[in-house]
Amino acid sequence: DRNICLQDGHNHAGCNHAKTGCCYGYSPLECGLQGFTVQLKNSAGTTVLATQITTANGSYSFANLSAGTYQVVIVPLPNYIQASDPDYLLDGKTTVTLVSCQAKTCVNFTYQQPYIAFRAAASGYAVSGVLSLTINKPAGTQPGDVMVAAIATRPSSAVNTPPAGWTLVRDLNNTSTSGNSSGLDVYYKVAGTSEPASYKWTFNTSTGSAGGIQSFSGVDALNPIDVEGGQNKSVALSITAPSVTTQYANDMIVTSHEIASLVGFTPPHGMTEAFDAMSGTVRGAVGVAVEGNYRLQKTAGATGTATATASNDADTGNADTLALKSK
Repeated sequence: DRNICLQDGHNHAGCNHAKTGCCYGYSPLECGLQGFTVQLKNSAGTTVLATQITTANGSYSFANLSAGTYQVVIVPLPNYIQASDPDYLLDGKTTVTLVSCQAKTCVNFTYQQPYIAFRAAASGYAVSGVLSLTINKPAGTQPGDVMVAAIATRPSSAVNTPPAGWTLVRDLNNTSTSGNSSGLDVYYKVAGTSEPASYKWTFNTSTGSAGGIQSFSGVDALNPIDVEGGQNKSVALSITAPSVTTQYANDMIVTSHEIASLVGFTPPHGMTEAFDAMSGTVRGAVGVAVEGNYRLQKTAGATGTATATASNDADTGNADTLALKSK
């Protein structure tokens, strides 16, 4: 559960009582729910008098109000349900009465996400000889969201250096001599309150790279990963991510599939494709491609394997399965 720290700062008759600071004793990520719409209505709730959007720490304020009675109404973001409010009615609103020169603070509402939700994805690629790969931050990513990145490189001997703040989960290198060597690195990052517009990976050598980032809300930011596993794949069009056994209900299963060819992918059965990227614009045998997918698993247990199918030019590759924990 996290709070919207509603700060009702009020001015009347020349008094300036706009207040800041709320949710005392909480960290910004525990307190803040950014991007919620807060409406100030008349006492009957029939007219919207003003509107604010909650800031990064979950706060808002209304100023220069006359004495009287108002309704504060919350319009939550998708995938959130209300856990508490000041009058215990769980109706997304409360009534506030002000007298002259009064300031009210800390009218707190709490919302939670019952499940992890996919936020957005972004991808990028670089052709042979380019020693960096830049991927935009997925649109709408909020503080506390967990981002999962899959970075594919060719050859397998390429050494990847991630951007600051990204944690390596799995480094897969397929050195098989029956096909072209390639590598797949999987990372995660908890979004902070100030994220850059894009992230850059660098390489000591490259004959092509491609990657993508998936962003999720509702993940346990302190311990985001329940379980994870990866494997190399022999020459084939089918690139299979291994089955892992989750310990918790409502995990988000995230798979990454990489092949040493310029291809498109058909996602695994029952999964939603988040991105599909290759290190060039024309499909063929020279390059590397990567796909990312996700699905919610509501009960703990084996995920089963997940097979993505490449469109052309069978080759060796790598695949990974990662299960994210809900809050």
